[in-house]
Amino acid sequence: MPETPLYADVSKAGLTQTLRALKQSGVKSVFIDTPPFATIEIAAIIRMASLIIVPVVPSPHDLRAIGETIALFLLRQKLVSSG
Repeated sequence: MPETPLYADVSKAGLTQTLRALKQSGVKSVFIDTPPFATIEIAAIIRMASLIIVPVVPSPHDLRAIGETIALFLLRQKLVSSG
């Protein structure tokens, strides 16, 4: 497996299939860069994640946007701990 990062286009196969294919090809870590707002797609990514990193610039716009993302994360935590 090469040490250089790879780019995977999720749009064609979908997230689940893309992650499965990457795992089968030997990829051990996947980093998903998402837009700074909450959507159904972001919720799906959060549900599959083993680690979530939320970089935030302390600006009014970023701090307003982060609330929805944190709410999705907290919902995931509740689902994982109760599941």
